[in-house]
Amino acid sequence: MNNKIRENIRNLRKACGETQKDLAQVLNVSETAITNYEKGTRQPDMQTLKTIADHYDFPLERIMEEDLSWLDFTSHSIDWDSYITVFEAMLPIICSEKAISNAHFSKAYAITEEIRNQIIKHENLMFSRVERAMEEYETAFLEDADIVEAAANMIWLVFVIYSTYPDEQSQKMGEAVLYGKGRKKDFIKKYVLKNSNQTNDEALGKKREYVKDSQETVMALINILKQSSDYYALGDYYLALRYVTGMIDNEYNGAFNKTIGMELMTSLATLENEYAIKMLKSALSM
Repeated sequence: MNNKIRENIRNLRKACGETQKDLAQVLNVSETAITNYEKGTRQPDMQTLKTIADHYDFPLERIMEEDLSWLDFTSHSIDWDSYITVFEAMLPIICSEKAISNAHFSKAYAITEEIRNQIIKHENLMFSRVERAMEEYETAFLEDADIVEAAANMIWLVFVIYSTYPDEQSQKMGEAVLYGKGRKKDFIKKYVLKNSNQTNDEALGKKREYVKDSQETVMALINILKQSSDYYALGDYYLALRYVTGMIDNEYNGAFNKTIGMELMTSLATLENEYAIKMLKSALSM
């Protein structure tokens, strides 16, 4: 058996605070089977490896090829303030003196700030307000195509709507962070790791439908940013963020898309993309 695979099954399991029994229950095998996988005396088939990768939300290719002995998620702690800090770094709201002087942009911007405050306070969003902001931003841009900030904030709103379609496990994780459970050692095990019996197919289907329906609009808005000398870097950033967050309609699984996105984001940071740098710094500080 490939030594990397057997070592990384153990590395990932321990990094996430799981026992062999925990992983055995996920895979529907015996604890002895997990022991054998980790000792290398038994080879997990490819479907089992894919299930392990999905469970830990980690790319299969990295499990098979890299040294993951450095991983340790159990020491991480997350509170609501740090969660919001990452959210604001990940999704910047854009404004300028020229943009705010437009009456429609000004109305939309005020609603956007209202929505932002609702998110910070963990209040339910009013989708009618999101729609109104989108309409006002669109009108502002149609009146003056130089108000590229309108396109940027429309993308912000699309991502916000996308975030309201979490699966059951993501909802539990968000509630755990909100109520201070993100500092507990078993946070990763209890609230982050995916489990097939916790997947809500209906919610997942709605999320995928929204991604499919919004993809053309998002790409058109990103193209507007890419054509701007002031905001082309934001356009590049949002292209990468779509992969990082899974807000993309393609044939790849979430872990693989996330890997692509993080590679893109890291490359952008190397090229001194201010949005990528800010996002990565905030994420690494958690």
